Amino acid sequence: MWENGRKWTYAELERFCPHLPKKNVVYTYHDQRLLDHNLGYDFVSQLYVKHTGDTMRETASCIWQKTDDEWKITTMNNLIMRE
Repeated sequence: MWENGRKWTYAELERFCPHLPKKNVVYTYHDQRLLDHNLGYDFVSQLYVKHTGDTMRETASCIWQKTDDEWKITTMNNLIMRE
């Protein structure tokens, strides 16, 4: 996770994540594709119901690039919308 110009440590994520509300996910679609030997695409879409009864869709897509034997996200898009 990256926020306010810095990468979170694993210990920080362990402290933070339990405070996040659990989502009532009713459907998940996930697709990963290797576009080239050093370029990949990742797409995840989840449909969930909030405690208010609203149905929401959360979608994330990433372009991954391999450099120096390490995969890194070069482009990321997120969208959350009411359905």
